[in-house]
Amino acid sequence: MSRRFKLLVLIFFMAADPVSVISQNQVADGYKGIWFSTGNPTEYGYKLSGGAATFGSRYRPIAIYSKEAEKTFFVYGGTLSEKERHLLIMISYYDHVRNVVPKPVIVHDKEGVREPYDNASLSIDGMGFLWVFVSGNSRTRPGLIFRSSMPYSIERFDKIKEMEMLSPQPWWNPGSGFLLLWSRVNKGLEICFSSGFNGENWTDTRTLAAMGGHLQLSGTSKGKVFTAFNYFPGGNIDRQTNLYLLKSDDRGRT
Repeated sequence: MSRRFKLLVLIFFMAADPVSVISQNQVADGYKGIWFSTGNPTEYGYKLSGGAATFGSRYRPIAIYSKEAEKTFFVYGGTLSEKERHLLIMISYYDHVRNVVPKPVIVHDKEGVREPYDNASLSIDGMGFLWVFVSGNSRTRPGLIFRSSMPYSIERFDKIKEMEMLSPQPWWNPGSGFLLLWSRVNKGLEICFSSGFNGENWTDTRTLAAMGGHLQLSGTSKGKVFTAFNYFPGGNIDRQTNLYLLKSDDRGRT
């Protein structure tokens, strides 16, 4: 190979757009939320646009206060820079004693996904381990479950499980473990749930509603789990109507 050709090859690679190597458990240099827009712009703007770090209301909980650690842990959809605006699942906390937040940690790199529909939810089990439930996209991208390597620590997370899971809503109850509500695409957007005590093994999926399409919001209080959801006539997400409410005090058995 001639010297001139070697020089041209070197210039080509130097001029190419560099791709950053982003590793799981990497500490980011600051807080940068993902931005997003969807739909064709009209005279009134986009159907949905703007900062989407905490998108959307059906990803919950995303922040939990721990009395034991005196910290509020939170997850959000971040990015590293304006140039690399693809989705990173980030975690950090607010220290109530020191009145500070540390630099956030990357739990998972969504590798090119630029939309916030793959954002995450958070849970803390009875031993203080942090659990991050990352939404997937139908069967194209599986949902992911991560657990911290140490209680009340954001330093390292390990992948525990892959499953079909959109918009996860995990709720921990002392003595009975997790009740996880989420959505999946079958004949429309169904809402489902399963339970698991250790976060690794889960009961079979049970469907709560499958009438063409639903979005749900759930919550927990005094051992009970509640979920409220709507309905899309004909499966059209722009025609949302009706309001339903379900309650369970036995991890979804009834």
